[in-house]
Amino acid sequence: MGFLDRFRRPKSATDPDGFRELALEVARAHPFVASVELAEDGEFALSVSFVGGDGSVRTTYLRRPWAEAEGEPYEDQVEIIARFLEQFAQEAPIPKSWSDAKDLVFLGLRAVSYTAYMPRDKAPIWREALDGLALILFVDLETTAVTVRGERLEEWGVSVNDAWVAAAANTLRMAPDAGDFAPTPKSMVRISSGQIDAASYLTAPGWLASMARGMSVVAWAAERDSLAVVFGAEGVDPTRFAAQALETWKESPTDVSPRLYTLDGDTVAPLTAPQDDPASRALEKCRYAQIARATAEQGHALEVLHERDGIDGWVGVLDVLDRNGRLEAVTIWPDDVVTLLPEADTIDFVEMDKNEKIRVVHSLPQRAVFEAMGLEPEADLVPPRYYVARWPDTRLLERLAGVN
Repeated sequence: MGFLDRFRRPKSATDPDGFRELALEVARAHPFVASVELAEDGEFALSVSFVGGDGSVRTTYLRRPWAEAEGEPYEDQVEIIARFLEQFAQEAPIPKSWSDAKDLVFLGLRAVSYTAYMPRDKAPIWREALDGLALILFVDLETTAVTVRGERLEEWGVSVNDAWVAAAANTLRMAPDAGDFAPTPKSMVRISSGQIDAASYLTAPGWLASMARGMSVVAWAAERDSLAVVFGAEGVDPTRFAAQALETWKESPTDVSPRLYTLDGDTVAPLTAPQDDPASRALEKCRYAQIARATAEQGHALEVLHERDGIDGWVGVLDVLDRNGRLEAVTIWPDDVVTLLPEADTIDFVEMDKNEKIRVVHSLPQRAVFEAMGLEPEADLVPPRYYVARWPDTRLLERLAGVN
């Protein structure tokens, strides 16, 4: 009987909790796994030691295989998990000293939700990049890369800043040499992963500007293994590029960003367009898709954390709606409910009427409401969220409603 023959069942995992249980079952039967258990504190991960390893227990986060397996048949999910475990089992050991690691660290570009399921004390070293993305400190191994946490830097005896500087320099060194390309106006180049994943080249210091050689550019990194750059992009309608990036991003298990980027001087920045520009709608669809996914993944992670710690309250949700021909990020605020509201354009203040139907009492710009309340976002939450317990004073709401 083959390994996969042990897992002939009709139902696939339909949510992260179910997938984590399935991953545990597969890992326990996998010939490469010496021991395994669910990671602590409800993390979306397993704690695994591998046959033939040094006996250490490693945390293997499940976001990537879940992104690939969601919606797939049961047997395909089992195969995805097994392949994922085999990849981890074949990793080279992490360097024990900074002298061995210094030339291997790099900055990987990821969606900010990449760290959503990681407890703060176990999160890797990372910083916000661009808008809705994160630069994460990785160490490059022979077959894969692993994140670097604070205790690893302590073991190496190096500061966060020094490690970051080394990683930035290595990322640029690992990126393709601009001299290998001869782009012409209105041409497009697709760059695949090399020593590190291709998406990370996008924010390598000065790299895109050196590639552009003074030409305008439009670039996108919808998934880790591919970076597309259009050179001499003046007058080029970015609408079809935006649609292509969005579709790839939605389907990829290694999604990074659905947005298009350009150069502001030598600095990479999101591509925007005036509201009356025909391309504005397509660019906004990409921006709001990124916001909605990051907020949803963060919300699920917070729910897991709240359940673990016995925290009462509702983790607010975000919807992207078309209102009067414009896209808006909308969240709802029920009165007298302790809530972590996500950052949004608009707050719908809702209540239950006498027929137990939800009624929108006010629909107001979030920024105006929170500025009037003097409300600041909670520390260490990205995307931002705001702790609220009850509606503002009725007179304040009515005044804001009158203004808007």
